[in-house]
Amino acid sequence: MTVCWERPVSDGGSSIAGYVIEKREKSGLRWVRVNKKPVYDLRVKASNLREGCEYEYRVFAENAAGLSAPSVPCPLTKAEDPLFLPSPPAKPKIIDSSKTSITLSWNKPLFDGGSPVTGYMVEYRNTTDDDWTLGVSNTKSTEFTVVGLTSGAEYVFVVRSINKIGPSEPSPETDPQIAKDREDEPIFLISNEMRKTLIVKDGSNLKIEIPLTGKPQPKVSLSKDGQVLKSTMRFNSDVTTDSLIIYLRESVASDAGRYDITASNSSGTTKSFVNIVVLDRPSPPVGPVEMCDVTEDSVSLKWLPPAYDGSKITGYLIERKDGPKGRWSKANLTNVTDTKFTVSGLTQNESYEFRVMAKNAVGSISNPSATVGPVTCVDTYGAPEIEFPPEYLDVVKYKAGATVHLKIGIIAKPQPTIEWYKDGKELESGAQISISNTTESACISIREASRLNSGTYELKIKNSLGSAYAAVRVLVQELYISATWTQSPLITDHS
Repeated sequence: MTVCWERPVSDGGSSIAGYVIEKREKSGLRWVRVNKKPVYDLRVKASNLREGCEYEYRVFAENAAGLSAPSVPCPLTKAEDPLFLPSPPAKPKIIDSSKTSITLSWNKPLFDGGSPVTGYMVEYRNTTDDDWTLGVSNTKSTEFTVVGLTSGAEYVFVVRSINKIGPSEPSPETDPQIAKDREDEPIFLISNEMRKTLIVKDGSNLKIEIPLTGKPQPKVSLSKDGQVLKSTMRFNSDVTTDSLIIYLRESVASDAGRYDITASNSSGTTKSFVNIVVLDRPSPPVGPVEMCDVTEDSVSLKWLPPAYDGSKITGYLIERKDGPKGRWSKANLTNVTDTKFTVSGLTQNESYEFRVMAKNAVGSISNPSATVGPVTCVDTYGAPEIEFPPEYLDVVKYKAGATVHLKIGIIAKPQPTIEWYKDGKELESGAQISISNTTESACISIREASRLNSGTYELKIKNSLGSAYAAVRVLVQELYISATWTQSPLITDHS
């Protein structure tokens, strides 16, 4: 706080060299010096004060002879920040109206004057009058409804902030508003969280509360899969003054899906939707389960995912039954995420049955699929077959010096004999020709081919159950050099 004083009436015959200021707390006994060095001005700023404490001050004048007697102490003064009137709120907004009332709202002022705002004063006037009427002298809320208005009349409003010093200047006037029933188109105030899929566990209850505004109060209809929903013991909805509440009791798998919502009143129509997922047991994998390969000790199975997953499918359980009197047991030791699986470690000539169950992210396991089988584990035998590449249907052309490479797929069990022929003559591996056959293909390679390697190459395969034949025509083209002579050749020897 800043302490001021006036010069003494008499300087004692010597110029005043400065002033000494002392302070004392209200409850203190001792005077404490404020300035260490003499003050030459007629004011001093006292610091290091305790907020809320009261202080008194006295001043000494000093000349060549010394200090004067102290001045009369000033009145006790409390150490606190100075207080001002608060600033007014910004322009209020009209948020609702009826035939005899208007509701307005406003924000807190930017400056409280150094003292907390304790309330607000609302004033209004008819736009045809100059005089203001007090709506409320002090309300702590930032929203107020002025009642008792004349239906059809037009009004403007101002708001004043109030602190311990008093009320502020008035805020800017609101936009003119006629006292009449307000009409607003319905609006759904759906949050980002609600726009995500809503999840409920099978058998549980779900309550969805969606903020809804609109005047007059909107009428709401709900539909799912194109069908309008009616209230039942398990499903119904309720519209309040500010929200739509949907109740779903003892949810089941068929409750999952998209719910379309339509709200209408005399001002318009608006639409929205919510998605609901019911965490339930998945349906069985779509069958029938197929056996795509059978060997003497394994069976390969494949199937389709379930039509309804209840949650994300995380894997499948495969079960097998050994013989007609066996029990169902687990066939996979690790989690199967694909829709195919080979059950191995089976016994030759034994019969087996199989079924598949789906498992989802909530740990629910479906009922088993339809049983496939019985099937007996025996090795599959068949007559040889040739998988003839379509590019071999026409003549296969190579340039001279290139490597001729022919590869033809074969299917045969037991393993067949494989023979290659050229123009009716059997071929064998040698320096130029390399023959390499596997259980799945027959291959021949001819290095540095020339036109002599052109011809028809025949493949013959045979096992105990039959034989198969294929032929490929190969053309090796020579490179020709043409030249233009500038003069006739000369004869240099006549002998």
